[in-house]
Amino acid sequence: MLDDQSSDVFISDALLHHLGISAPEVDLQVNTIVGSNTIRTKKVTGIFIQDIETEYAPIKVPFAYSREYIPASHEDIATPKVASQWKHLSHIADKLPHRPNVEIGLLIGPNVPASFQPINVISGNEEEPWAEQYKFGWTIIGRVCKDKEPISNAASVNRVTVKREILLDCEDISEAAPLIIKNPMSSKDLTTPKQIREMMELDYTEIHHSRKIRGTDQVESMEDGRFREILTKGLHKNAEGNWEAPLPFKTDTVTMPDNKGHCLRRLLSLKRRLLNDNKLKDDYLAFMKKTLDNGHASRVPVDQLTTAKGKAWFLPHFHVYHPRKPDQIRVVFDCSAVYENESLNKHLLQGPDQVNSLIGVLTRF
Repeated sequence: MLDDQSSDVFISDALLHHLGISAPEVDLQVNTIVGSNTIRTKKVTGIFIQDIETEYAPIKVPFAYSREYIPASHEDIATPKVASQWKHLSHIADKLPHRPNVEIGLLIGPNVPASFQPINVISGNEEEPWAEQYKFGWTIIGRVCKDKEPISNAASVNRVTVKREILLDCEDISEAAPLIIKNPMSSKDLTTPKQIREMMELDYTEIHHSRKIRGTDQVESMEDGRFREILTKGLHKNAEGNWEAPLPFKTDTVTMPDNKGHCLRRLLSLKRRLLNDNKLKDDYLAFMKKTLDNGHASRVPVDQLTTAKGKAWFLPHFHVYHPRKPDQIRVVFDCSAVYENESLNKHLLQGPDQVNSLIGVLTRF
């Protein structure tokens, strides 16, 4: 996907894995429309991109940064149906291959200028969409549906600016300050009182939401916003008085492989161990009975035993004994279990970090 408002190229982790590419990790400061944030990512080099018909020569990407997924929707991609609705665009309908099952794995920014060089432009009237042809194909810009109004209040803004270097804050330098020419053979660290104060305040994460400290502003990321929205809508108390919350999936289109056979093999292995250890079997069964009696787990209803392909995931479980209390057992449902490079945790949002910095807590103490 081309995005002329993003300063760099971003590639999804899934595409990196598919290509078998490994890259070093870096800390990256990213500025979006909602604020600034520092993320841990991988910097990938040596990538070339080319159109499907191989009509044009491959284009080299200087470098790309990895992300878990690209925040883009197939709704933003022009389709043959869209082109056929407009008389001046209908003749390019067959030149818009639509593949809704293909995941968006690459966001290309203008630091690859060859990708944004228009080859052909088809204009319409003042309020009609127009089409542009690039080396990777055609795209339609503007209102694309004649008789359909937006039904959602959601807006998609993909502007991303990568800030690789944090320059010295010039707000404290007076306009009348004299010009200082440094000796190229020596330098002196000039630290202002404001910079010292901001450095000391870095350990107190709770003030970031009430004070604007340049370079340290913490804003709600897209992932944290989705996490908050899911819990706000889905958190409730059931008939037994227990609180229930939906799983905070990263996307609404999660498809999982069938891991039933894998979990059955683990279950049979656990069964053999329980048969050989009566104490473990008694403790294990007591814990599971308590879980069922408290309503923390229940049988799957008969009408939900059959699901659509890719919409079921089985959780294996194992036991852990407390190191200082040999009679206290805890059964862990293994959400990190991997099958065909997929796991439940891989598709769940982590949620916002609500824990204060340990250094800040100790300093105040």
